[in-house]
Amino acid sequence: MEKKEGKSQNKKAIGAIVAVVVIAVIAVIGFVGFNAYKDFSQKALLKEELTTLSKKTLGKDDFNTEIKTSGDYSKVEKTIKEYLNRYSDAIKAITEESAKIANIQGAVEKDKLEGRKSEVQGIKTNIENNVNTLIEMSSEEAIKKEIEKEGLSAKYVDIYNEVMIGSLSNKLEKEKESMSKAKDQVMELFDKLIETYDYLLQHTESWNLENNQLVFTNNTHLREYNKLVQELQTKARLVSLTRY
Repeated sequence: MEKKEGKSQNKKAIGAIVAVVVIAVIAVIGFVGFNAYKDFSQKALLKEELTTLSKKTLGKDDFNTEIKTSGDYSKVEKTIKEYLNRYSDAIKAITEESAKIANIQGAVEKDKLEGRKSEVQGIKTNIENNVNTLIEMSSEEAIKKEIEKEGLSAKYVDIYNEVMIGSLSNKLEKEKESMSKAKDQVMELFDKLIETYDYLLQHTESWNLENNQLVFTNNTHLREYNKLVQELQTKARLVSLTRY
């Protein structure tokens, strides 16, 4: 009887262990299955959100919208949106500064000329800084650094790089070259404009403002000033920052 009871207890013990193992295995299978589904749904959600972003316009729209994904996917989504929003803001700033130039055209009185020059110098600095930001942000290295700050696993870094860089490496490089060239042209245009202001400031005794027109009393100074204006107009035609 004792042997039978021992065997019965052993069977019960083995049965209990098997039951625990089965429950554990089922739990593991369930966990893996749930995460596989969750991973799939999060990736699909991220792609859906990126499709929405692709319909927005850089320099006009807000890209820093509500985060739709969760977990590490949310970090990828957040990094992408913040990056695009900063890029868009830089373009907006250039557009706004460029609009200021249109609002300050025309001749001014002698006592206001120094202020006009300072205003133009400020616009030049702001545009240059924002174009530099765009050039830097268009580099592959800068794009990759953003996701590296999050300390994510290679899987999520790869997803980010695929979205933000993918097959665009050559295009990004060309974009940088295009913006660098355009920036140089714009800065030269500003320099020439400031040079015309400097010329007028240096020869205030040779001109007056009459009916919103500059009237020179010295023919040599008039010729030299007209030459500067022609050079300014030539440089203006060469400026090709059409994307802004």
